Amino acid sequence: MVDDPITYQQLDEVLLQSGFSRKRVEPKWLRYEHPGSGTLIVLVEKKPSDFVRVTDAVSARRHLVEKGLIRAEEIEAILSRNRSLQETSSAKKG
Repeated sequence: MVDDPITYQQLDEVLLQSGFSRKRVEPKWLRYEHPGSGTLIVLVEKKPSDFVRVTDAVSARRHLVEKGLIRAEEIEAILSRNRSLQETSSAKKG
């Protein structure tokens, strides 16, 4: 998640699949909250296709792993699955 650039859409999917809820805060911020652990991640809203800033990726991964919400391997598996689905979808369009 940190070594390979990911999009904000991919990060959003990882957070939602990890049990976070998403809420818009003011016009340009997204608040992700995990009710069971009290974990809170706030990101500036970007286009889904924009690449995640390294600081956001590192922070999100650290929160997820250190709070025991997901293992690092699970994050990579979700991202790999999402990349495969996107590649399949793109190939069908082409």
